[in-house]
Amino acid sequence: MSTPTPGLGVGLDLPWTAPYGIVGGQVSPRTLAFLEREGHRFAQAFVSWQPPDRGVPRLADVEGPFQAFFDRLPHARRTLHQTALNLAGTGYDRGPLIDFTNALVERFGFAWVNEDLGCWTVGGWSLPYPQAPWLTEDAVRHCSAVCREVDAALNAPLVVEFPGFEVVPPGDLDAYTFFRQVVERSGCAATLDTGHLLTWRWLQGHRGEALLDGLDALPLEHVIELHCAGVVETGDRLIDAHHGVLSPLQLALVERLIDRCPALQVVTYEDPRFDDDGVLPPGAATSLDALEQALQRFEPAAPRALPGPTATDVPLDRSPWEDAL
Repeated sequence: MSTPTPGLGVGLDLPWTAPYGIVGGQVSPRTLAFLEREGHRFAQAFVSWQPPDRGVPRLADVEGPFQAFFDRLPHARRTLHQTALNLAGTGYDRGPLIDFTNALVERFGFAWVNEDLGCWTVGGWSLPYPQAPWLTEDAVRHCSAVCREVDAALNAPLVVEFPGFEVVPPGDLDAYTFFRQVVERSGCAATLDTGHLLTWRWLQGHRGEALLDGLDALPLEHVIELHCAGVVETGDRLIDAHHGVLSPLQLALVERLIDRCPALQVVTYEDPRFDDDGVLPPGAATSLDALEQALQRFEPAAPRALPGPTATDVPLDRSPWEDAL
């Protein structure tokens, strides 16, 4: 069996449904089959946790499935993708979720906890897609304060992910500038999702090579992970599809970012689709091969201290973007 490709990671969502997630307290057979078939390629892995219900999260609900997941990747460094920290939300008691996340960190030795910079819930109600905050100075101050507080409360570093955009929110800031300010003011590490970056540039009217421009506005010194989840161009839309088929633009973006992010440790192939036997369809298989090839010249950075916070902001009591939602 071949050895893992340095710097290549895999990340899978485990929803509480078939065919890819947790069913009857067990990881679905097709997901385990994929890990058994392809897991040797990956030097790092994350699992995405989703709340099973509106109750207090419990380690016992996921301990067995998570262990089965990572048993198929015994050589891989482990991280967690949270989906409920609600880093752009206000009036949200994160205490029980922080305790649960810390229990997961202790149990599985997660190197860090990744989370999108967005609202996953409003007033206790889940949203179908995490909504980015408004691109305003107030939102910068609020989000940087929340990120700093969550990072301090967790027993592993918080890694803040550039949010996805379905529409352009109100505000005068460009999303790249907004994200850089939040990351720098909080002092957190950062993840750049290539699909999220491209969809934002697309919404700004850019096409072709122009979708790859503007990278210097991002907090490149803080970036320790890239995500590659697959995008689809449909008519006048670019959709963050999470199906594992990477566009040439995503691969080009990876090539540019690995040269510009001095703290980058891993490039993660996220949420591919596969059949009951764990076999990737041709488009996804070709994409994984191409991503692996792109990393042949990549030397993952060793964990290092990142620039500290540049501000001491205070969270908002209530946010206008939540009122709008």
